[in-house]
This record gives sequence, C-alpha cells and structure tokens, in this order.
Amino acid sequence: MMLIELELEHAARKFCISNRQFTNAYRGRTDGPTYATWSTHVNIIEDSESAPTVKGLGYWKTGFNNGCGFSMTLYTTSSFRIEVGENWTPSEKYLT
Repeated sequence: MMLIELELEHAARKFCISNRQFTNAYRGRTDGPTYATWSTHVNIIEDSESAPTVKGLGYWKTGFNNGCGFSMTLYTTSSFRIEVGENWTPSEKYLT
C-alpha cells in the first residue's frame, strides 16, 4: 500500500510540474506565483478520481520596525500543497 501511495505522489508531482501549475496569491509588493516542486506536499483525497491540482499559499515573510531600533520578522507558514484523488489514474508519461 505504501509503494502505491509513493508512486501516486510522484506521478501527481510530475503532473503539476510538467503542466507548470501554480497559485497566485499577491499579499504584498514582493509576493509572486508559487509553483509546484518535487518537495511539495501531496494530500491524497479518499474516494476521489480528481486530477492533481495545487492549492494553498506559499510562506510569507513580513518585517516590522518602529524606527527606534526595534525590528521583528514574522513568518507565516506555507499551506501550499498538491491535492489528488486516490483513484486518479495517471497516463504512462507521469509514471516513469
């Protein structure tokens, strides 16, 4: 069972990377599109045949300072992921 899940995750990542899937979430001047990579987390949805899609937002870094020597950087963690149905059957080019 674990081997099948790993193969499905690999095929889902390959599908998203080759189709250049991304999310656009502009929350500030420096934000841009977030693309799927080989290390992107994959969520497998039970009882679904949906093709892989990217969801969520990348990490966000915000810097604050008050002009009197105080500064702080806040990090918002990433919710970026690939969602794929467990019954999705990839074509041969995504299996290798």
